Amino acid sequence: MKKILFLMLFTILSFSLFSNESLLILDEKINNYDVNIQLNKNGTIDVTEVIDYHTSRNDKHGIYRDIPTTDLESFLGKNKILITKIKIYRNGDKERFTAYTFEDGIRYKIGNEKSYIPNNNRYIIKYRVHNALKNQNDIYQIYWNAIGQFWQFPIDSYKVSVTYEKGMVVDKKEIQKLEISTGKYGSVGSNYNIGNTDKSGLVITSKEKFNAYEGMTLLLNLKTDKINPTFLDKMYNYYLIYKNLIVGFVIILISIIYSIITWKRFGKDLLNSTIVPEFKPHKKYSAMMVAYVNKERKPEKLINIGMLSLISKKFIEILDSEERKYKYRLVKDDNKDTSKLLPDEVYLYNLLLVNNLEDDIDNTSFYNVANKLVSYLKWNYNKEFYESNSRLLGILRWLILMFVVFSVFILLLDVSSNLGFHILEFIFVIFVLSIVYRIYKKNIGRFTALGVDILSYIGGLKMYINTAEKNKIIAFTDLKDLVSFFREILPFAVALDIKNQCIEIMENQIRLNKHNSEDNVNIILENDINKMYFSNLIYNDLNRLYNIGKKESKRQAMQSSSRYSVGNGRTTNSSSGGGFSSGKSSSGGGYGGGGGGSW
Repeated sequence: MKKILFLMLFTILSFSLFSNESLLILDEKINNYDVNIQLNKNGTIDVTEVIDYHTSRNDKHGIYRDIPTTDLESFLGKNKILITKIKIYRNGDKERFTAYTFEDGIRYKIGNEKSYIPNNNRYIIKYRVHNALKNQNDIYQIYWNAIGQFWQFPIDSYKVSVTYEKGMVVDKKEIQKLEISTGKYGSVGSNYNIGNTDKSGLVITSKEKFNAYEGMTLLLNLKTDKINPTFLDKMYNYYLIYKNLIVGFVIILISIIYSIITWKRFGKDLLNSTIVPEFKPHKKYSAMMVAYVNKERKPEKLINIGMLSLISKKFIEILDSEERKYKYRLVKDDNKDTSKLLPDEVYLYNLLLVNNLEDDIDNTSFYNVANKLVSYLKWNYNKEFYESNSRLLGILRWLILMFVVFSVFILLLDVSSNLGFHILEFIFVIFVLSIVYRIYKKNIGRFTALGVDILSYIGGLKMYINTAEKNKIIAFTDLKDLVSFFREILPFAVALDIKNQCIEIMENQIRLNKHNSEDNVNIILENDINKMYFSNLIYNDLNRLYNIGKKESKRQAMQSSSRYSVGNGRTTNSSSGGGFSSGKSSSGGGYGGGGGGSW
């Protein structure tokens, strides 16, 4: 009795040691796995897999076949392959299948979820492979994982044959190298026999059965004229695999050619090559516009320049104040003729009047005036001085949109494309196109004749400052005339960030004209020009007013927005690796392979 109990316990324990994989082996297997690899003249490969699948279960809908489409060791998809012309049969009839992409390949789910398959089935899977044949020094190489290492059940026997198209066999003399590896992924087992006769060609068969997750890989180097793809064959092959990249490259090329042609026609500046030194206020353009053309866009800087211009021309008085350092008052005497002001200065003068700043400057109002001034300068600049040619950007936008639509179309319809590399190609092309677009947008604009005139003036004024020791200006017999002259020129110097150099020239003129007596120096120091330029008092005070106004405006905006919140779409009140291989092959290496299972 004890012996019987011991044997029963031993049997139960032994059975419990079987893994789930072992149980699966008892349920299903592949009786025979035949693979024919046909090497085509155009550099493609036609693969035919015949799988005799057996299952003892009655709840199976079919099998699935996983095929890797990229070498994991390749860089940016260089060694990517493409599967096309897929056809699947079961027991002689076409079988339904669905293709799914995964990170490194494609899965073909074969069968119908509404029906079950019998115990014994013959599946025939036919497909064409692009970019798997490599060429180097007139040697063609196929590195193919013929029996994938990821089948979930055992394979009793296999046969792999390699032929050319039209039934031509591989001659022994053509074989430069042949390596075969079997077993689990990465191993170099020898579960194979090689047969190579004049009639059968290269045929590889198994010695014994494969367990689950075991397979076979072959590396074959051939020197033959039976593989000879033309240039068009190669280009078509690359296009099928790298559609996104090639179409993107074509669009990039078109964009660059379009950009160069249109830039030469519409965007190339016709600047005056001869620049004459200038050292006088411009008669037509204000210091504000000169600063704007010189790429100054800060509101605080532009209104400061405008205020200095009005002060220099005595249309604004500077008054001492007990409450703060200075007060600014617009001069509105009948004797003041605004026709002496330039158009931009008249606009600023009237803007100060409209905003009730004629007697004193309010911080917030001053900030708002500065922003209106910038808008005015921008409008006038685009109207009179600069042609943006923004209409020409439309073609580039359409080209970029075309590529985006094409990429989405390929992603949705071409299930054989690899999602990861598709996205990498897309990002690369969009990155290059964005660079082309930005460069083109920056350079397609062109200065008008008036704009060229201002640029020539800017260049002339800077040239004079840089060569001031070699140039002379009119000698002033009266110091007041000299001071008046520099009052007018200094706003332009501030506009071009050459104020200090300009003041140095002014001091040199005082010495050259012998206006350096103590009384004459006092004329300068007591004049507004001292507060405006020598000590920067007015400049700094105006900046302070602007910054205070900016903070006050933001505070008011935040208080206003805090009264409301958005909810439910309405506003409501609220209180809160397979390139040409020269090394050893291993089982699972090269292209193809993968495996499958049942469902």
